[in-house]
Amino acid sequence: MKPVDENIATDYDQLSEVQKYFVGRRILIADNSPVTRQSVMVVLQNLGATTETIYLAKNFAEAKSLIRKEKPSIVVTDYDLGDNLGLALCEFQGEYTSCGRDRLFVVLTKNSKQSAVAEAAEEDVDSYVLKPFSAKLFSDYFRKLVRNKLRPSEYAEQVFKGQRLLTRNEFDRAYQSFQSAVSMHSSPCLAHYYSAKCYQGDQRPADALVELDRGLALNPIHYKCLTLKIEILYGQKRYEDAYEVVKVLSKNFPVSSQRLGDVFTLAVLTHNFSDVEHYYHYFKQLDRKPDDLRRVVAAGLLVCGKSMLKNELRNRAIYAFTESYKTSNFQIQYFEKILQSLMAKKMYNEAFALLDHCPLEMKRESWFAKLEFFLLGYVGTDNRIIDRGRELIRDGKADRSVFETVAQKLVAQNKMDAAMRIIRKAIQIYPESIESFDDLYEQAGGWNLREAA
Repeated sequence: MKPVDENIATDYDQLSEVQKYFVGRRILIADNSPVTRQSVMVVLQNLGATTETIYLAKNFAEAKSLIRKEKPSIVVTDYDLGDNLGLALCEFQGEYTSCGRDRLFVVLTKNSKQSAVAEAAEEDVDSYVLKPFSAKLFSDYFRKLVRNKLRPSEYAEQVFKGQRLLTRNEFDRAYQSFQSAVSMHSSPCLAHYYSAKCYQGDQRPADALVELDRGLALNPIHYKCLTLKIEILYGQKRYEDAYEVVKVLSKNFPVSSQRLGDVFTLAVLTHNFSDVEHYYHYFKQLDRKPDDLRRVVAAGLLVCGKSMLKNELRNRAIYAFTESYKTSNFQIQYFEKILQSLMAKKMYNEAFALLDHCPLEMKRESWFAKLEFFLLGYVGTDNRIIDRGRELIRDGKADRSVFETVAQKLVAQNKMDAAMRIIRKAIQIYPESIESFDDLYEQAGGWNLREAA
């Protein structure tokens, strides 16, 4: 995958071929610059695309929305869309369109580093164009790109042949096909990647790693080689080695939703808790968050929060705990574990504040009201505790401990008659607890609680 120079020959037949390729295909152009969006649109229109099939996006959010709605099979995006990398649209496009010859993904880059990353995303990204470019350059480039898509090179055909064999689990024959492809290209990273897939399918992970290292020797940031290497090392429980590869991958590419769960797990297993916060940013941007990924992320944030609390990074711990609870869809087991951690550190105000994040239906449960009252005992004033306790008693949500706490607070305020009324009501509901209330009743100035009951 190389950029195109100004000397590419063109003719009418190629232009007609491009026009035919545009038929039935929607096009998305995503770029922060209105000038670039307009320039690319004009070129594509001159090549035969119709105005009604072209959609423009000025940022990542708009681009995602248009992909979801219009399902474009052709995407031309700037490398950096400001709020996210344009490369991240590639995976998103794949969720709505088929792969292969029906899909084109082109990245507009500003420098050699961006171009190298785009080139390393081989097979996912069809090619890149280095800015600034002339209308003629982009026009000639696009004709060649379509031609290559419709009439692949000998190398691409050989790789495709191997892929067909690989899908049938014919690992030996597929491997031979990919090895034949190696000699047809100056940088056959993709052939090495698929050779490694053959070894992986044949349960030979060590040989697969050798093939991947051959590919990475040609291009150290080759996306597919890096992702497969992480997968194999993870399977071998070589977590530290796998995470070193993760660092290279995440430094150069957006983390895909398919890999995010493994990345989260590796960050936790290798105690790279600060990175967990970084990867959580990717998670929040996902439109669809599968339940299994939610569980992994919620558990990772919970462990992250505990580690930060242990290291007295309290504000960051609270953030990790809160996001863990939300990500879990407010599952009670996360709530309980977080509360236990905060209570162990005597962070009562923070524990009480966590209750605000609970969904309304949970707050209506009687156990929630009792828990809230329990925490209020650590953070509230006596009057606030008494008032809330009386509300629970009135609503029939009070257990024995609520009655006892309210009575104790009333005695402390020398409100003896009120305390005795609370105690008498308590033993009407909990007659088996009469002995435990005897002393408190006497402190309130009463006597013979059994007769009073």
